[in-house]
Amino acid sequence: MFNGRKLIPNVSRTFSIRRPVFVFLQSYELDVLQWMSMRPLVAYAAFYRDNGKRLETPPVSVTAWNARTATVPIWFAASLNGLEPGEYECQVTVLDPGTARAVFWRTPVVIVR
Repeated sequence: MFNGRKLIPNVSRTFSIRRPVFVFLQSYELDVLQWMSMRPLVAYAAFYRDNGKRLETPPVSVTAWNARTATVPIWFAASLNGLEPGEYECQVTVLDPGTARAVFWRTPVVIVR
C-alpha cells in the first residue's frame, strides 16, 4: 500500500498504450541524520528502441521522505500514447541536483495496444 493504493508489480513487464504506467521505487539512505535536511531529488523515465530515445517523461521533483524507514518514496505515472507497440528498454533515472550524482535502473519492457 502506498498513499491508499495497493501496488501490484507487473512481473511480465508488458504494458498497454491505453493505460498509464505507474513507476514506484524507493531511495534508501544509510546515514539517517542526513535526511534532516533532505535535498530534493529528481526522477524521470525514458523508453529506448533501435538505439534511440522514443519517449521521456517530464521530471518529477521528490521532496518527501519516510522517517520510519529512512526511505524516499518515488512515484509517478507515464503515458505511453506516443509509442508504437513493440520491445523497448525502459530506464528510470534519479538525480541528486545538489551533488550532481545520478543512478539508473534499466529493464526490457513490451508495449502492446
